[in-house]
Amino acid sequence: MNQFVYAMLTTTALAWGMSAYAQVMNCADEIRRVDAALARATQLDPQRVAEVRSLRNEASKLQAEGKTVECLATIERAKAILGLR
Repeated sequence: MNQFVYAMLTTTALAWGMSAYAQVMNCADEIRRVDAALARATQLDPQRVAEVRSLRNEASKLQAEGKTVECLATIERAKAILGLR
């Protein structure tokens, strides 16, 4: 019985760790998508571009601090301005 409990705890910990890693990588991928869209954004109002850059920088800072959920929320706001899904 103890081996079963140990196996379940280990499996749960590994799944949680993989999920956290996937979220961090997702945030980095989304930041790269915003960077690519900014490079192509020639029709965007300069004020909007500045707002997107600010949100992108904030998301990058949040990612570095390990605040993945906040990072994803911030980058989603930037993507909405750019019209990305």
